[in-house]
Amino acid sequence: MNVNAFIFLSQYPGESRTMYQIIVKTGNKSFAGTDANVYIQLHGKKGQETPRLSLDDEKNNFEKGQIDVFKVC
Repeated sequence: MNVNAFIFLSQYPGESRTMYQIIVKTGNKSFAGTDANVYIQLHGKKGQETPRLSLDDEKNNFEKGQIDVFKVC
């Protein structure tokens, strides 16, 4: 699977956690995409890390030429 991922950090007023917006663009080549379970784990500069976070939802994600957007905390 050919994937480009961009991560944007947002801090919302009154929230103690940072919300991460994950944007995944799946490539356009033949057989690009997957129906597998996809996860992400974020690592900070000071050694902190999130648990493994699922990027799957009710939509048909990670298909050829598609852009998927996820929000995780």
